[in-house]
Amino acid sequence: MTVAFITGCPRSGTSILGQVIGAHPDVEYLFETLRWKAPGSHQLAARHAMPVTVMSLRHELEQERQGKQVTVEKNPRHIVQIPFLRAIWPDCKIIHIVRDGRDVACSLMPGIGNNEWNHLLPPNWQTLWARYRGLERCAHYWQDVMTIGLSDLEHEPHFQVKYEGLLYEPVASVREVLWYLGLGWTDEMDIACKQIANWIDADAPRLTPWCRNDHSKRIGRWRENMTEADKGLVMPILAPMLERLGYV
Repeated sequence: MTVAFITGCPRSGTSILGQVIGAHPDVEYLFETLRWKAPGSHQLAARHAMPVTVMSLRHELEQERQGKQVTVEKNPRHIVQIPFLRAIWPDCKIIHIVRDGRDVACSLMPGIGNNEWNHLLPPNWQTLWARYRGLERCAHYWQDVMTIGLSDLEHEPHFQVKYEGLLYEPVASVREVLWYLGLGWTDEMDIACKQIANWIDADAPRLTPWCRNDHSKRIGRWRENMTEADKGLVMPILAPMLERLGYV
């Protein structure tokens, strides 16, 4: 059985990518099924993969497989759990989706920018909660989560997908992911890729509580959502990681 994980900072496109790959007839798609948490945060290291944990989680995933060739779980929390995943499934495939941090910060606002915290908990989340608010908190969050994820992935075999490439050229991007998973193209993929769009339907119902119809396009939404004051506040926070990822 091939086991694969789709992960990335929350609001980076893990759901869109997961839904498309999950449409493949040879994929058993799991939506945030495996939920583990260390005391205080969601970050997990290899040392947390105790023998009983390894046995239990391998069995759990095997039970979910339903005879499919590849089991794919989408879960943003795994971006701070890479060493843990590797300790349990040494041969697992990891797909990391990356998105412009300016757009991520705007998309994070309903989830962590105000008076609730509805996304993964990095080790310093309580500090972020106490010191910052609004887009400033979201910007620090993206920077910190990405720093952990990229550090853990630096020497790990994985496949990186750009959110922007997925929306602009879905067929090409999905073909590459399927190749990484050892899967071929099917008619289901044609149908799924046609559902991917950069535009926002203002009249469409919200899929989750933190989705907002306050922008016309997904890519570059920060240009509609950020004021000049916002840009002045968050750009110094985001700039190092944006440059590292090739966004500026």
